[in-house]
Amino acid sequence: YTTPLTQEGWQAVMWERDIDNTAAFIVRYTRDTLKANITDYAELASLAHPERPPPESLVALKEIVKNSLWVCGGEARRSSCDWTSSDLLLNILLSKTWMTYP
Repeated sequence: YTTPLTQEGWQAVMWERDIDNTAAFIVRYTRDTLKANITDYAELASLAHPERPPPESLVALKEIVKNSLWVCGGEARRSSCDWTSSDLLLNILLSKTWMTYP
């Protein structure tokens, strides 16, 4: 978790094309900058997947994340959360076993 939550940090993570690092960056950005929660980890994985063209900028990422139906609270379009579990996601990301590739 040392990559800064800046445009430069996003560019560095984006060019790694690593789903775990990209997802971790998005989780941190959502939690720390938008003060929001992620409720659907499959959607997070889809956004972070290296085969999907990533948002070109941190501004574009912010718009995608805050307007996603799988993000709630804070600056997100959905103001209230039905279910969140940051601890579960953190454990999944740390184990690096949360996503299998086809």
